[in-house]
Amino acid sequence: MHGLFATALLAVIALCGVAADTILVPVGEPIQPALDKIAGTGGTVLLGAGVHCVTETLQVASETTLAGRGPASVLLSDPTTRPQVIGTLVADLHDVTVRDMALVGPADPTQMVEPPADAETRRAMGIFMNSPTGAFRNIRLERLRVTLFEGMGVHLKGVSGLVIDGCDFDRTAAFNGLYHNVYLRRVKDVRVTNSLFRNNPVGNGLQVSWSEDVTITGNQSIDNAGHGIRVAETRKALIEGNEVLRNRGGAGIWLNTEKQIGCVDFTVRNNRVLGNLNRGIAIQNTRNSVFEGNVSLGNGVDFLFRNAFDVVLRHNRYKTTAEEKTNRVTFEDGGVISGEEAPKEEAR
Repeated sequence: MHGLFATALLAVIALCGVAADTILVPVGEPIQPALDKIAGTGGTVLLGAGVHCVTETLQVASETTLAGRGPASVLLSDPTTRPQVIGTLVADLHDVTVRDMALVGPADPTQMVEPPADAETRRAMGIFMNSPTGAFRNIRLERLRVTLFEGMGVHLKGVSGLVIDGCDFDRTAAFNGLYHNVYLRRVKDVRVTNSLFRNNPVGNGLQVSWSEDVTITGNQSIDNAGHGIRVAETRKALIEGNEVLRNRGGAGIWLNTEKQIGCVDFTVRNNRVLGNLNRGIAIQNTRNSVFEGNVSLGNGVDFLFRNAFDVVLRHNRYKTTAEEKTNRVTFEDGGVISGEEAPKEEAR
């Protein structure tokens, strides 16, 4: 009898489109018990369509997937308790995927720049995971929409083997210029692809620091109050095929320093950097790097060099440059456009 029941149950699960190693959580049901049940199994918690109100941070464990049914599955940070939506208590977290859902913060979109009186208590984030020892590994964030958090939309530290793909980060990081849509720190072997970073009211679209082996390709970073893409104190990176448009802070793409180490072994190519208020591509304390095939036009200054050593520019399109302090920059093809207006481009 028990065997027949189990066979029938598996058949029903299959007909409903839910795998046998998946726990379906409808709206109104608690999510944490399901996450606890699949911890370490490689299983999946699948959120039903609708709004799931999160009153306490959801703690994920290793070898788990938390998935939704697309943007219709919403995790909402409760406006009263204002938790981080997803976090972890595991010291050596590994093999975690979060995908196919929306994470929505408690911020009032009408108060995203001028903070209310209790702004210091409003620090909710979409996803916050921090390993002081760098022990976290193999974390994937796929097809997420993250919006309306006062802290970072996503803040990850101490992770190796990180993938962020096909995500939309919109209007996070209110009230404090040090908060960004996505902030990655002390990460290694990172791939950020096909994602959108936009409308940050005070900070950067994407911030990366103290990291190694970083690939940032095929993204858009647009209309942020800070920098579009800022990378600091990082070794070995590829920034390719991104659109960086109309950011209002220091630069569209800014490579710089926090402790005078800077950025080393970078390839920055085939990016379109247009209409940023101050600088297009800014290079500060950058060494052994190549910039090629970029279009940087219509910015306050299209290229800025500050303490750039052993840097090569080839086949770029730009109109204006600024140089400060000592530079060792090779201009292989001249590159400066004169008398040409920047094309008027809109984001896809």
